[in-house]
Formats: sequence, structure tokens, C-alpha cells
Amino acid sequence: MRVLGGALCLLLAACGSAPRTCQGESDAAFCTRLGKNCGSVTGADNCGANRTVQSCGACSGSDSCVSNVCGGSAASSPGCGVAQAAGVRTGTIAVNGVDRSYTAVVPSGYNPSTPLALVFGWHGSTGTGAGMHSAKRA
Repeated sequence: MRVLGGALCLLLAACGSAPRTCQGESDAAFCTRLGKNCGSVTGADNCGANRTVQSCGACSGSDSCVSNVCGGSAASSPGCGVAQAAGVRTGTIAVNGVDRSYTAVVPSGYNPSTPLALVFGWHGSTGTGAGMHSAKRA
């Protein structure tokens, strides 16, 4: 009992006798600490509590907010410049020595000089590429 009392005295001497409280950070400090500069952000604050900041800022010019970080827009890309017929293509690619299948879809009205988003979709461990392709149509 005496050792426990001694340890308690050392703890109180190091921390003070009053309980310590966490000083919350400002919205700007929260956004900066998380590396976010646009949009609504949710995460753990410096005290460990979950919190949401409605706006960490807005992007300027042609920049867009992607994952709460301002960045260049797709308009800054000239497009791939390679003509492709619209339609569905399948193929395989070797990943760590294992052939994996893929499906590529070129949309109707594709223009090689107009930038488009490139979208990737991965199925879960029990899914298939064909299942992913048909699911997008549902």
C-alpha cells in the first residue's frame, strides 16, 4: 500500500493535482493536421474525439476538390490522342506471375482529344470481372 501511495504521489507531482483536460484545436488546425484544404472533413481531433468540420476551404480556378485536397482538373489533360472504337474489350495482364483478366469499356461518342475520367473497379474476393461489368448495368 505504501508503494502505491508513493507512485501516486510521483504521478501527481509530475502532472499536478488537477486532472488534465485536452485543449481542442481550431477548425483550421484540424484541417491542416489532417492535410486537407477543401470540403467537409470528418476525423479524429487532437483529443481523439470524432468531429466534422463543414468546410476546410474551397479550391480556386480550375482546381477540383478530390479527397479533400485541391488539385488539377481533368480539363488540364489534352486527352490520350488515340482513336478507339466504342465497345467492350477483355484481356489479361500478369500480376506477380498470375494472369488476371480485365474488361475495358470505351464509351460511345469517345473523342481522343477530349479528356475523360478513367474509372477502375475491383470485385471482392468471391466476385468476378464479368460480375462487375454486369453489375454496373443494374
